[in-house]
Amino acid sequence: MDVGSFDNHLGSLRTGSLQDLTEIRHSREDGLWQSMGEFAEDEDADLRENGLGLSPAPSPDVDEAWQHEMAMPHIPKSTATAAEKEKLLSGVDRDLAPFNASGITLEMVEQVYCTYNVQGFRVQIIDGEWFIAGETHNFLTIHLKTKQVLADFAARYKGRLPDVDFVLQTSDWLPPAYNGTHPDCPQQGPIFTANKEKGNPHGILFPDESWVEWARLRWLISEAAHKLPWEEREPKLLFRGGPTGIRPDLLGGPPEELQSDDLDIKLTEWYGEDKGSFMSMPEQCHNRYLLYCEGNTWASRLKQLLLCNSTVVINASPFVGFWWHMLEHGKHVHVMPRLTDNESTPDKLHKVVRQLKADEDRAQRIAQTGYRLAMEVLHPDNAFMYWHRLITRYAELQRFKPTRHPDAIPLERSILYAHQDKLQINFRQRHCNICIPQPEREDRAAAYTSKLFEIDGHAK
Repeated sequence: MDVGSFDNHLGSLRTGSLQDLTEIRHSREDGLWQSMGEFAEDEDADLRENGLGLSPAPSPDVDEAWQHEMAMPHIPKSTATAAEKEKLLSGVDRDLAPFNASGITLEMVEQVYCTYNVQGFRVQIIDGEWFIAGETHNFLTIHLKTKQVLADFAARYKGRLPDVDFVLQTSDWLPPAYNGTHPDCPQQGPIFTANKEKGNPHGILFPDESWVEWARLRWLISEAAHKLPWEEREPKLLFRGGPTGIRPDLLGGPPEELQSDDLDIKLTEWYGEDKGSFMSMPEQCHNRYLLYCEGNTWASRLKQLLLCNSTVVINASPFVGFWWHMLEHGKHVHVMPRLTDNESTPDKLHKVVRQLKADEDRAQRIAQTGYRLAMEVLHPDNAFMYWHRLITRYAELQRFKPTRHPDAIPLERSILYAHQDKLQINFRQRHCNICIPQPEREDRAAAYTSKLFEIDGHAK
């Protein structure tokens, strides 16, 4: 599919609704998202011919897996108990507790929007309509997938959500806790984030962009897990992942020490000789023990590892996601003392494997309980319930009535234009309604407003 036909396909949808977008994305035939995948595959094939491909050439197994995915059956309802669901949803009250006394004011939201130079955007729901404001630049597809999650949620709860106004960040690191420097916006407000360090009072955790494909991944990985009995799995602790964050310092030691009868630890690259070490998640299910190690901050793969029905070993981490309070050491996962350096890593990992092998029944029980947590408690329906609880409780704490921001555009328009990068702006171009902007911010904000009017006749 060439760029021109892709643009024409988008153009025919620009007056569509969020419901239209959701139906298109879930189509099993020639929908928009499958077309995007075909376009990406064509581009990658051209790169590979010139020795620049970012991934290995697709194998027949990959093609077969894709066709298999397209035949995904209807998702059964969650069998999680009411107590399990309520424990999951309790994360909302935990994160919003710092604002119970003060409430959430417009000044707080403006302080975050105008002073946090992080990747992300502002989200508004007003009279059932969704808007995105001040989207800053980001790489890969994090913004697009995050907005797809919002679109799915909006379609599911259409007409049943209160008016809210919040800022959502998509970068790995949550800004540190601090108060504003301007007298009109002195108090730091909440910021929605996929992960945070434990105890950060301003981060509000939410189901991140990885949940947009969770229903399909959940089915594919669990199916692969059921095909291989525990006794036939490789009795090694496996890790595959990119060399991000702390991983090179912890898992980048001599290969001869990390490849043994007990360990299969490798860092993978998108290119070069290490590219061949890549393993898909269904392939990783062939091992009894799987290691989770954070990258820059957390890694969203943890729920996928649990689906393998393998014992997941967690390198103790200060970072948490919205559902991590559900994890219990010895029940769902095995938590090991935090790794500190390359030199001591092999000995510590060997010790963990010896512990697990010494009591295989316990290791298998942990694997089974962790699998159920991922399959039933982290069911897609429960993730939507979490979003609903989060939005409704946030609205209860709001001390202002949201009105459409000058930077705001409809969510569906933001999704459709995302590939063209026309509506992403520099942080300093954001309009600030209350916090007085820096002098140069006003000029840049005016230029951004002019650009909005130029794109498809947009008007505030």
